[in-house]
Amino acid sequence: MGLRQKLIAASIIVLATLIGIIFSLILLKSEKAAIGLYVVSFSLIMIIVEPYIGMLNYLLFLYLRPQEFISAFRTIPVMFLVGGVTLVIMLIRMAMDRKPFAKAPQSFFMFWLFVAIIVSQLAQFYMAGAMESANYFLSILFMYTFMVNLITTEKKLRITIYVLIVLTMYLAITGIYQYFTGEVFGITVLEDRRIRGMGIFNDPNDLALALLIAMPFIVLPLLGKSRGRVKIALIPITASLIYALYLTNSRGGFLGLAALLSVVFFKRYGKKAGAMLTLATLAAILLLGPSRTMEMSAREESAYGRVEAWAAGMDMFKSNMLFGVGIGNYTDYHPLVAHNSFVHCAAELGLFGLFPWVMLIYISMKNIYFVTRNAGTSHGTQIWTMNQATLYAFVAFVVTTTFLSRAYNELLYILIALSAASVNVFVSQSSDEYCLIEKKDFMYVFFIIVASLIGLQLFLLWYW
Repeated sequence: MGLRQKLIAASIIVLATLIGIIFSLILLKSEKAAIGLYVVSFSLIMIIVEPYIGMLNYLLFLYLRPQEFISAFRTIPVMFLVGGVTLVIMLIRMAMDRKPFAKAPQSFFMFWLFVAIIVSQLAQFYMAGAMESANYFLSILFMYTFMVNLITTEKKLRITIYVLIVLTMYLAITGIYQYFTGEVFGITVLEDRRIRGMGIFNDPNDLALALLIAMPFIVLPLLGKSRGRVKIALIPITASLIYALYLTNSRGGFLGLAALLSVVFFKRYGKKAGAMLTLATLAAILLLGPSRTMEMSAREESAYGRVEAWAAGMDMFKSNMLFGVGIGNYTDYHPLVAHNSFVHCAAELGLFGLFPWVMLIYISMKNIYFVTRNAGTSHGTQIWTMNQATLYAFVAFVVTTTFLSRAYNELLYILIALSAASVNVFVSQSSDEYCLIEKKDFMYVFFIIVASLIGLQLFLLWYW
């Protein structure tokens, strides 16, 4: 770092400290003035320094949820404002630098999915619902857009992943604290004794999902060739995440953990040792896992209700095959949500929305897998590890959401954005040209959708 960079960094620290002091003083007298100062000053810092900071700030608000326990933020659409400001400043900087948008096949399908969400409500002649749904998914579209266009180097990719790990650790620690004290930031442990977070993590299953997708980024370095002191530091982090996952008492979360560890074991130790370790892991989960883990029988009441919800979802899909019954309208036709993201998406968005949704997951996993096969030899082990961890996080997400309705969950689109950004970083460092999507990919996704729908229908016929 040169003298100029050091002076800039020092100036930023001094400025941030002064803003923090002023913010605290004003907060005692006027919350609105404090928020105004924060937004203006932070926007200026982003313009002068780096819009990437705005992206990290968005993730901070997404995970920490200060808008849930600071009264000044409750009446303000914080996520929309932070995301919108970051996006606008990013566009200004890109125009000034004459920098093109990042090329990622996911971008087209994200926009397609956005249109499908709106159309699903318009097809039901529900204009207010279309506006409400557009506003909701627009914040996710903002997040995806600035993540893909601002994570442009391996260093920024690494920092983003580190930030996500730290934020997930915050969720784990506050969850454990909540379990033993009964409350944290006004969130109490209910009679079921399952820990939960705030906002998008208010459901124990959502908290489990957040913990789960962070684990590969810790487990792979722990089992890999990291330095001894790094591994020592990673052990308590891993233990905290697993213990917090245990306290969520999420069956889907532990199925995702089993799938994640199985993939890691087979990849790391081979077929024979991997199979033995997988069986040992499954036995440990059944014996030591949450109390609800032992209730996974196909005829258990909860399981029966889920299968009934799948059947209802398939009926909705068959009656509204093209555009679905409308996003958010599933429970208008059945008292329970689908508890399966594929069924939920098919029922609410029809084929027009299901295709881009499946394609987003497919193309992200396919391209990440491609990078893991090519990055190790020419780009060192760090970017390989990050991409491998992202791929495993996708596996955990897909397995977990087979039993949860999380088709529009922000965590999925964070993974999609990380995948797109990571592949772009790899391609930018390579002298070769790569085709990230081909005509056959459309055929594969169509086959996946048709096979899944037929498989679900056959299962329901057998079950009933």
